[in-house]
Amino acid sequence: MDVDRSKSFDADDSFKLLGSEIRLGIVRALGETWGPENRDPVPFSELRRLVGTEDSGQFDYHLGKLRGTYVRRTEDGYRLTYPGVRVYQTLEAGTFNERATVEPFDLDATCFGCGSALEASYRNHLFRIACGSCDRQYYKYFLPPGQVTASPVAELLDTLDTALRRDLAAVVSGVCPSCSGAVELAVGPEVGCVFDANDVLDVAASYDCTLCGSHLESTVGGALVAHPALVSFFYRRGVDLSDRRLWTLPFVHDESRTTLRSTDPVRAAVTARCDGDELSLVVDGGLDVVSVEGAP
Repeated sequence: MDVDRSKSFDADDSFKLLGSEIRLGIVRALGETWGPENRDPVPFSELRRLVGTEDSGQFDYHLGKLRGTYVRRTEDGYRLTYPGVRVYQTLEAGTFNERATVEPFDLDATCFGCGSALEASYRNHLFRIACGSCDRQYYKYFLPPGQVTASPVAELLDTLDTALRRDLAAVVSGVCPSCSGAVELAVGPEVGCVFDANDVLDVAASYDCTLCGSHLESTVGGALVAHPALVSFFYRRGVDLSDRRLWTLPFVHDESRTTLRSTDPVRAAVTARCDGDELSLVVDGGLDVVSVEGAP
């Protein structure tokens, strides 16, 4: 494609533009006024009133600094550009300014390794699910503090499960959930850095964005949780996988259900069981399912 980048500018400058209470107030005011019942641009005088700046000249100066980057001017007023929307969303989620800690609490789920109760905790913007006894880690995942502090436990766990599935679906498809860049996938005994510390998995899956450098890892079973053969296998037997949280699914986290069959070429098999039937999905080093074995 013929892409014109002539209007791009230094990333440092874009962050410097936000170094003002008035400018952040403008972003917040435009974000707060936009909603399902109001899609109209905000006139200059109304925007200045919402921000609370009496000096019209000073306000116009700061508004001018945001125009073209975070704010767009129309015939009827002002509205946020997409980067402006992302800044507003980040501010509201508390990602930059809020700090929250949740001490470990037991989940209604047990560790597939030792049978002890799984624990959930939150620290440094990361929600962690792990075994309280053997310290096996199941998930360590970013959630904004605003979400953690505003949600009841059951709702928060549902949110975490949904977000994990969303991001897994994206990276398995080769798309970064953070920036939509291309993702490099790898399956093998020596990929990633998170699960290796547990020393329990013979094989894992890793995903690295070639654009923003984002790195994710999962079990091979976790990468296959939305595969149609697996979903239909359970559905025919009365089980809807979307109703089961990821950390409760044996084919996702029971290491005995995943077998490294060969390393050259890489072949790994994930086995699911339900009502006495078995289904095995065999993947290659790029997470492509090369064969399906067992009951349909």
